Amino acid sequence: MSRSDQYIGLTHDAVNYLASIGANLVRQYTIEGAWNDITLAVYERHFPDDNVNLLERYTEVVQESPWSSGPMYFTNLKWELIKKKQPNEPIEMGYIYSWSVAPDLKYTGAEFDYNRGVYYV
Repeated sequence: MSRSDQYIGLTHDAVNYLASIGANLVRQYTIEGAWNDITLAVYERHFPDDNVNLLERYTEVVQESPWSSGPMYFTNLKWELIKKKQPNEPIEMGYIYSWSVAPDLKYTGAEFDYNRGVYYV
């Protein structure tokens, strides 16, 4: 039996949301997995009006890492507001587009469903 890190990532809705608001990938960072490093992303969205002194930052973070022949990394987005002109501490807005547990998946043979944003491991 093979063991490995399994990056599952963001839900389908999270990826679509980032695209729909025009969020830009600003950097990537790595975390240590059980066997390999896992690469996650940071996105930012600038408001179209330059008079708005805020930008939105969306940092991909590990929400859950259940074990199935190794850890499966399900991620969601940490949403923050950042002042552009006078950098201060970020205003944390919470976590969005989180995965949900769906016991009905055990009857399908699948461990997760990107489109529904659910998993059962």
